[in-house]
Amino acid sequence: MTSAGVQTFYENVDAIFMGHTCEDSTDCCRFGVTGREPYLLPVEAFEVERACRAQGKRVPTSKGKLTGGTTSSSKSSKRKLPVYVSNRKCVFLNAEGRCDIYASRPFGCRTFFCEKRVGPKKYPRREVADALRDLEDLNARFVMREIAYLRQHRISDEEAKFAKPISRWFGDAVDERATSS
Repeated sequence: MTSAGVQTFYENVDAIFMGHTCEDSTDCCRFGVTGREPYLLPVEAFEVERACRAQGKRVPTSKGKLTGGTTSSSKSSKRKLPVYVSNRKCVFLNAEGRCDIYASRPFGCRTFFCEKRVGPKKYPRREVADALRDLEDLNARFVMREIAYLRQHRISDEEAKFAKPISRWFGDAVDERATSS
């Protein structure tokens, strides 16, 4: 799958939010602040990897495999849940407070706004729900075409249908207290 389909989808989502903005506080990129973390479908993780490589940047990984969870071939069905600590920040938020993958940021990043959002009072819920269905369709087509990608990242056919937190794809977010000293 080319990134053109994903980029077109993202452009359509951005159009839904035309006029909505924030003060660039990056609070939404600090999962310990918001208590939420964006979930990515495999097609979005693929796009994030493509964006990193296009910029010549290393693709962060989650302890050697992208899913960080179990697969259909695993003997144990237990999963390790990410540990949430205060100030956890996204691995793609750089030292300047900017997103390294902004043009390819996932659906969850594009559709989340904190209380600092300005713009139209009404959040476009119906349009977002429709866009999510479009993303699921895009992911289904991706999964059918990119079996090698799924196998490389140890994603079972069943797992490919569901989104995972960004830290399960690309590693744990950073605890700023641990890195600031």
